[in-house]
This record gives sequence, structure tokens and C-alpha cells, in this order.
Amino acid sequence: MTEFIQLLFNGSVNGALFALIALGITLIYGLSGLVNFAHGQTLVLGAYVTFSLSEAGVGYAPALIGASLLCGAVGVAMEQGLFKWTYARPIVGFIVSLGLIAVIELVVVEVWGTDTKVLLPPLRDTIKVGGLVFPSQRVLILGISLISIAALFVFLQATKTGRAIRAAAEDRETAQLLGIEVSKLTTLIFFLGSALAGLAGGLIATLGTLTPFLGLELVFIGFAVTLIGGLGSVAGAAVIGMMLGILQSFMGGYVEAGWSDSYPFLVMILIIMIRPRGLFRGTEGASIH
Repeated sequence: MTEFIQLLFNGSVNGALFALIALGITLIYGLSGLVNFAHGQTLVLGAYVTFSLSEAGVGYAPALIGASLLCGAVGVAMEQGLFKWTYARPIVGFIVSLGLIAVIELVVVEVWGTDTKVLLPPLRDTIKVGGLVFPSQRVLILGISLISIAALFVFLQATKTGRAIRAAAEDRETAQLLGIEVSKLTTLIFFLGSALAGLAGGLIATLGTLTPFLGLELVFIGFAVTLIGGLGSVAGAAVIGMMLGILQSFMGGYVEAGWSDSYPFLVMILIIMIRPRGLFRGTEGASIH
């Protein structure tokens, strides 16, 4: 039972991070129809900014907030400067996002170099309960992630702007006829989605070494979660992110640890063969002309 609970905790931490990454992807897709593969590099940027601010003595919490806001601003710049001109041709937007991977990666290399960086976690003690060990930093990461996910759901469900976003994602043309300024909401979604990437990057930065090339692996995980849950489904991204993290932990602990990184993708292949729009039946993506 001790091993089960330990694996459940470890999987929940990873799952919450998977959910944060996937939520940014699915928010942007749901309103713009854009598959943004540069999302992973935005996450890497957030990780490095958190590292630099923390090393400068700003403190981890302000560094995390600063990285999230900066990544949100970068997302707005990408949407206004590039992506908004590609909405009528989604394949062009997809290609632009691939190009941005190289651009952001080059920026990170130029500023921080290619040497690995290590951000020491601000909380380095552990909470021990019986035979269970809960690193305080991982408890903090789980708490911040779950609070952020809950706050996003409250925003989308209980605020006027959130309801407008949901309406526009469901039927863009009708929303515009009702007077909803969908273009402004799309920019807002790019800010929120990119800020979530920056937040995830800042949290992940305390779990291991940082390299400029970390983004591709993480964005693949994010897309696996998004495709299983359903592109455009916020609930799907949150629930499936948690489930995949826990599944990965249990499979690594009880079956074959060497395959742990492959399990999310095996599940993705199986699900999209049976339900191409995902378990939560995501949207078709906004139609922008």
C-alpha cells in the first residue's frame, strides 16, 4: 500500500504538469484552430527566465510570476505579429510554429548558452509519513498546478469573459453576430496559454537539469494529452493530463520503468484509432476566414 500511495503522489505531480502544458495547447487551438508546436519552446523560455530571476536573488515566487507574465507577453507578440495573419490557412500557421521552435531555441542558446543549468528548489526538505516520502518542492508544484487549473476553470465558467471564450470556441460566427470581439479574445487566449506554459516551465525547472532542447519532448507529451482528451477540450486536457501522469507512474513502478516515457503515446495511438476526436470529444477548431 505504501508503494501504491507513493506512486500515486509521484504520478499526480507529473500529471498536473502534463495538464498545465496541455491546457495551453488546447486553449489556443479551441479558439484559433492553430496547432502551436512552439508551445514547448515557450515553456523552455519560462524555465530559463525563472532560473535567471531566481539566481539574481528575486525569489522563486516572484520569478515564477515574472516568467509566466513574460511568456504570456511573448504569446501575444507571436499571435499579433505572426499567427493572426495565418488563421485562414491553418497549415501556414502550423509551419510558422515549427519555424518559431528554431527561433526561440536560438534565442535561448544565445542568452543562456548550451551548458545545462540547475535551479535548486526553494524547498529542499521532505515530509515523511510512515514509510512515505513527499519532497516539499513536489508538494508545492502539485499545489500550484492544481490551484492554477482550478482558477482557469472558474475563469472560464463563472466570468463573462470566460463564457464569451467558450461561446466563441463553440461557434465563432454566431459569437461575432452577438457582438463578442473574438479577435481580442483570441489574443487573450494566447496570453493565457503561453503564461501557463511559462508557469509549467518554471515549475519543471526545479525538478532536474535545464537544456535549450527540452521543449520538444514536453510539447509531444502535451499534444498526446490533448489528442486523447480531445483538441479544444479544457476538461479533457486537465483530466487526461492527471490520468496519464498517474498511469505513467504506475506502469513504471509495476511493469517496465524503461518504457515509462512511451506509455502516454501508446495510449494516444489506441484512443485516436477508436475515437479520433478524443475521449471528451474536442472541437473541430475555430473556423477563421
